[in-house]
Amino acid sequence: METNKKAIGNAISAYFMFFICLSFLWSKNSNINHPFVRNHVKTAIVIQSLLMLSLIIMGFGIGGSIILVGYSLNTIITILLCLFFFGCLGYGAYKAHLGESVTSREIFKTSGMKRNFLSETKNAEYSEETKSNLIFGHVPFIGYIVYGRNREVEKLEDITFFNLLITIFAVILSIFGYLSLASILMLAYIVWSVYQSIRLVTQNEMTTLDLSVLPSPERKYIIQKSMFMYVYNMLFQKTFVSLSHIIDTKYAQYKEKELQETQRLLLLKESTVPSFLFYIPFINIIGLGFFASREQVHIKNGLTLTFIFVLIILFFGVNSYLLVLLAIPVFYGIGYHTRLGYHMPYIYDIHNFFTGFFSGIARIFRRTKKLQQTVKSEKITITKNETITDTIGTEIRSPQGDTPLKNEELVIIEDVDSFK
Repeated sequence: METNKKAIGNAISAYFMFFICLSFLWSKNSNINHPFVRNHVKTAIVIQSLLMLSLIIMGFGIGGSIILVGYSLNTIITILLCLFFFGCLGYGAYKAHLGESVTSREIFKTSGMKRNFLSETKNAEYSEETKSNLIFGHVPFIGYIVYGRNREVEKLEDITFFNLLITIFAVILSIFGYLSLASILMLAYIVWSVYQSIRLVTQNEMTTLDLSVLPSPERKYIIQKSMFMYVYNMLFQKTFVSLSHIIDTKYAQYKEKELQETQRLLLLKESTVPSFLFYIPFINIIGLGFFASREQVHIKNGLTLTFIFVLIILFFGVNSYLLVLLAIPVFYGIGYHTRLGYHMPYIYDIHNFFTGFFSGIARIFRRTKKLQQTVKSEKITITKNETITDTIGTEIRSPQGDTPLKNEELVIIEDVDSFK
């Protein structure tokens, strides 16, 4: 605990001197450039930088058109962010007043962020291949291929997942017209990625965001499917089943289904075309000739993506940012091309929907045609004690004469015109 009153006073002032407190780090005064003061200056700078970044982002008016209780969503979020960060600054100043050192991470934990989202790796003995995978994992789109082929590499999942979130957010901002904000976001991400890559190569150190609290794309897909069953059980079943149990069961079933599908496909002949080509839109049309191969699941995934690409081009044009968004599952599919039984979340469901829809229509046409053929070939039979009459009620005569047919005779009429 620090007892130097001047150092404590300087540390407190750092939280209220926005960015000016940086000058404390180069001061020759021992009471200003003091270890205790330096600790609080670094903490204050982190919080102040996050506050300024939040204000810049909200300055673009995101959610301004959404009105809640008389205020725009943009205004409400800005106020909440300001209250949060000013609260963090106040807490840091309070800890400085007590003579205690504190980091921004500890402040965020105290503020309710109990999970440590930053993971620091130091003195890691990574091979050159592992370093290359970790570096390329930061690259948008390319990182998804790298992760699909090297899922066992430590930290690679966190890196590519953060990459995925940034890419999706930037594309969504672009779709809604916030191109400048999307550019700023991508620029900040590039700076972060380059900095971490340099640290990894030169010092064997790296900082990653622990995003395991967020569900992966596959896990998110299972959670959404489980929600329907959970609501159904709540409304119509007497026995309560927890959501976590349903999710775990669904996820186990998903993996078991993939395993069984893989075992079935391994019995089939391998295609002569590299399987990653089945995920490249339009080129994957060649997969129509390999439906009987062991890559048939990838072919279905890829053709569905091509179908969606065509719809987007027809309705939104070739310059639509939706095509960039749809490129994400394309690159994930290329990375997962070695998983024979990989049913791509959402995409394979779309395939099943359209397959079932068109198969149902085809069955209706087949049944209709069969019914028409049955009616056409149906033969009129004369049973005992019955006389066949024509449409105007006259007795039908025998072709050999004018004598009416006898009750005991059975006549099958194939050509009505011969009786006229």
